[in-house]
Amino acid sequence: MASYRTTGRASVAGQPVPGARVALGDVSFAALELGWRIAPDWSVSFAGGLPPTVALHGRGDFAPQGVLRKVTYGSVMLGAQYHPLSFGRFEPFVGGGLSYTFFLRTRGGSMSELDIADNFGPFLQAGGQFRITDDLSAFVDARKTWLSFDAKGMAGPVPVRVTVDPDPVSVMLGLSYRF
Repeated sequence: MASYRTTGRASVAGQPVPGARVALGDVSFAALELGWRIAPDWSVSFAGGLPPTVALHGRGDFAPQGVLRKVTYGSVMLGAQYHPLSFGRFEPFVGGGLSYTFFLRTRGGSMSELDIADNFGPFLQAGGQFRITDDLSAFVDARKTWLSFDAKGMAGPVPVRVTVDPDPVSVMLGLSYRF
């Protein structure tokens, strides 16, 4: 699940619109993370998932536009985690890395088209895993990612440019199997 706290700036026909904002709806998605314990206290991971679709809503001066566009995107994350402590079967961890978000398609909404530039952003994470057996664990982690995207499109015959800073917090719950 990802929850967005969106900020940004907008211009219409080249003129800034200070009260125009864009908000993203929260989204749930399926993800897969592959990790490797490279040392007793360190691991590296690669995560990705099924591309979700999220609605871009107009807010402030853009509120009358309603849903601006629906966007389908993908995201992959490469990270490192530090596992400093172990409390029996429970092991907390902290980490960070780099996220790459890419846009697959946009559709519908009040804007006739929207082109969004892909981008990289750093993330931090914290979580823990509970060992069920020697090979199987349950885990939970929260990740804060800092992202910024430039988008341009058309609202009828008028060109619109938007910079969107979604800065999502995502929470992952899952099972881990150790080979």
